[in-house]
Amino acid sequence: MLGSRLGTPCVWALVLPSGAGRDEREPDGIPEDVSVTTGAGERPRVVCLCGSTRFLDAFDAASVAETLAGRIVLNIASTRTDDDELFAGLDDDERAAAIERLGALHFAKIDLADEILVLNVGGYIGASTRAEIDYAHRTGTLVRYLEPPGPSQA
Repeated sequence: MLGSRLGTPCVWALVLPSGAGRDEREPDGIPEDVSVTTGAGERPRVVCLCGSTRFLDAFDAASVAETLAGRIVLNIASTRTDDDELFAGLDDDERAAAIERLGALHFAKIDLADEILVLNVGGYIGASTRAEIDYAHRTGTLVRYLEPPGPSQA
């Protein structure tokens, strides 16, 4: 069951961009704390969930697990409505424009996050999620996976 996998964050794999060398990690790559110290004091870590919207239940489960672990969660627009229902009534151009706006918004969420959690259910990583992972690597954002990534996923 998906929820049981999400209940054990220490089994997730972490991948750092080459040369990132962040010092807030323990040697095994798992964040040592759920908080981050900033100039304004300590705050909870911020995690942005990334993955295919075909796995809405995974987004719900991860959001709950991460929140209960003391992290601030940045999520997709809706975990209860699939894309067909969400964009119903829009013509092709309007749908494309909405998807582009939501994609840009999600990259902005990654900018705000200390880390992303890739919901790679069954090992699946689509093109949009791959772009988010690549962006996180380029910006030095920590990348965590729900399931250990295959060699071509990391």
